[in-house]
Amino acid sequence: MSMVIGFAWAGPPAGYVQVFEDQFTTPTLDTHKWWTRLRENEGMAQSIPSNHEQERYVENVGTHVMTGHSIQLIAKAQAADGTYPSGMIRSKELFDLAGGAGFYIEARAKVPGGQGSWPGFWLASDKRPNGSLAWPPEIDIMEFINAGDTDSINTLHCGIQTNGDQKGYDASFTQVVGGFDGVNSKWPTNIDFSAGFHTYALLYKQPNFKIWMDGILVLSGTYLWVWPDHTPAPPAHVIANLAVGGTAGRNGITAKFPQILEIDYIHVYKEASPGQKTRSRS
Repeated sequence: MSMVIGFAWAGPPAGYVQVFEDQFTTPTLDTHKWWTRLRENEGMAQSIPSNHEQERYVENVGTHVMTGHSIQLIAKAQAADGTYPSGMIRSKELFDLAGGAGFYIEARAKVPGGQGSWPGFWLASDKRPNGSLAWPPEIDIMEFINAGDTDSINTLHCGIQTNGDQKGYDASFTQVVGGFDGVNSKWPTNIDFSAGFHTYALLYKQPNFKIWMDGILVLSGTYLWVWPDHTPAPPAHVIANLAVGGTAGRNGITAKFPQILEIDYIHVYKEASPGQKTRSRS
């Protein structure tokens, strides 16, 4: 496959208004906007995640570095307990994907290239009112499972998570970019995504979704934002994280640390209500 891709901003559709943004220009991470744990953030260290991953999300060892124009989520060298201190951000603001309004979510990011690293930009639902948590739903806007084989820094993963129940979730792919592997939900390319910044974006208006990379439509389809019992799921967090190991480490973790996921910005737009001032495209 031969292609040359650079930075291009597709932006939200006409009729959408910005409801959340971070340009990451503050001296420290804006903790009014972000948690730094996947689930809780009340002084408790992140437990070892699923998928046999080996990172531990912390923020007191240089895992969230502000450059003045971006944030660097940094995975550090392996600690004595066998884990890799790393960084993640999870939005405190929630976005009601099951509510009927459309959402457009976009980030510009540069991913690490080391084997065993697993950067991601994705959505997961909040807890139920009773505090319980279930999975899915999940929408993966971008992830790179750098395993050093058919999953590498040249292979963009994106798509939906259904827990094996495609029919029950009304989930399907309706359009894919040329060469997209719909079985494994990945796009093999000749692009070294770690060599520069790229934009990754999602448009979701239940049940329809579209995912872009640098303005190229990679994948579209249908997906209901529901719990496994098919009842409407709570609103979504926007998440960016740098995992280590797990599926990405199946051939060994040979990356030289630190590994860095650098994010220039994250923007969220919502479909405007009647009479609300919106952004118009030229």
